Amino acid sequence: MKKVMFAALLFIIMFALELNGKEHIQAIESQPLTKAESVTLEENVNVILSDIIDCDINYDASKVVLTSGMKQVIVIYNYKNGKILEYKKAGLYLSDSIKHTNRIPPANPYNQIPMFPIKYLSLEEEKDNLNMLKNEYVNVTYNYDNTISSSAHVYLPVLLKDGNKTAFNTATAVEFDSSLYIKRVIFPNNTLNHYTIAFSFIADQLKKQYYFLNEALGSYHYFKTTDTISVLAVYDENGEYVETALYLDKKFANNEFIFLPYMYNPITTTMNNQHFAMFPCDPNTFYNLTTDDTISLSNPIVDYSEKYEEARNEIKKLGKNKSITKVIEKYMPLSAFKLMNNGENLIICYLNKEDEDNASFIFREYDTNGKFISERTFENKEKLNVQNLLYDKKNNYIVFFIKGEENWTMEKYSW
Repeated sequence: MKKVMFAALLFIIMFALELNGKEHIQAIESQPLTKAESVTLEENVNVILSDIIDCDINYDASKVVLTSGMKQVIVIYNYKNGKILEYKKAGLYLSDSIKHTNRIPPANPYNQIPMFPIKYLSLEEEKDNLNMLKNEYVNVTYNYDNTISSSAHVYLPVLLKDGNKTAFNTATAVEFDSSLYIKRVIFPNNTLNHYTIAFSFIADQLKKQYYFLNEALGSYHYFKTTDTISVLAVYDENGEYVETALYLDKKFANNEFIFLPYMYNPITTTMNNQHFAMFPCDPNTFYNLTTDDTISLSNPIVDYSEKYEEARNEIKKLGKNKSITKVIEKYMPLSAFKLMNNGENLIICYLNKEDEDNASFIFREYDTNGKFISERTFENKEKLNVQNLLYDKKNNYIVFFIKGEENWTMEKYSW
C-alpha cells in the first residue's frame, strides 16, 4: 500500500513539474511586430544608396546614420522625415592620412609570391595608380554626445623592396563630430597574427579603445593553430594592440569553415558600457567581452550540435562548381543576423532562410545572463528587400531599411 501511495505521489509531482514547465514556456508567446509608420529616404545627385552596410540611431531618436559601401558614403538622415542632413564620401584623403603616422606595412606571408614592403606612400608619390584605391565606410556608431565613430576599409599605396608598388588594405577608425567633420583617423598597428579588417567594430569612448576584426584565415594557415586565432582585438587611441577580446570558436577553425567568414565574423552591441558579441552560426551563445564571460542562452532557438559535422562532411564531398553557401543554409538555415539592445536587455535578430524564396526574421530578447524574456516575429510576407535594421530604444521600434523598386524606406514596427 505504501509503495502504491509513493508511486502515485511521485506521478503527481512529476506531472506538476511538467505542467509548470509547459506553463513557463507558454507564458512567453511569440508576437508579430506591428507596423507603425513608413518614411522614404531622400536621395540626390550626391547621395545615391546602393546598399546599407550598417546603421545606427542617436539617443534622442532624431537622427540616423548609415553607410553605403558601394557608393563609398556615410549619411546622416532626419529620423522623422527621411531628409538628408549631412553626408561624406570615403575619398582618397583617408589613404593619405597614413603619412601622419609612423606605421610600417607588415610582410604578407599569405601570398604565394611573398611581398617585402618598405613603407607606405603618399598620394602624391602614387598619383599614377590611384584607381587601385577605393575606400569605404563600414560599421558606424552614434556616441552619447551625437559624435559618430565609424570603421573604414582603407587602401594604402605601398613601396616594395624590389621597387614595385602595390596597395595594402586595412581597417581604420574614423572619429567624426556631429556634422561629419573628421576629427581623427586611427590606423591600427597591423601584425601577422593581428591583421585588421573593417567588418566588425566597437568604439569604446569611455576607455578610448577600439575593437577591430582580425583576419582569421591567414592566421589559421600560417600559424597552424585552432585555439588561439584572434577574431576581435582591442587597440588603444593610437592604434597600438592592447589585447585579444575574442578568439575564434574551435568549431569554426577547420579547413571547411575557415573560408566562410560570414559564419564567424562577430556581430556586436554595446549596452551600459559593456560590449557583447556573437558568432552568426552559433545562435545560442553570446560573449560579454567586458567581463570575459561566455553565456549560453536559455530556451535555445535551435540545436546545431550535430549539424556542424554534417555540414563539414558534405562540403568535403562538393565538386568545384558547387555552392558551399547552399550547404550551410541547408544545415544551418537560421543564423544570428544582428545583435542589438533596448538599454536593459539584448535583442538578437535571427535570419531564417528555411524558405528559400522569402527570408523571415525572429527577434528574441534576453537578459545579460542569457534568460529568455520575449520574442517577436517578422514573416516578411510582402517579400521586402531588407538591407539592414536597428532598434529604436526611445520608441521601442524595430526599424527596417528597405530597398524598393523606386526608393529606400525606413519601415518602423512597434515591439
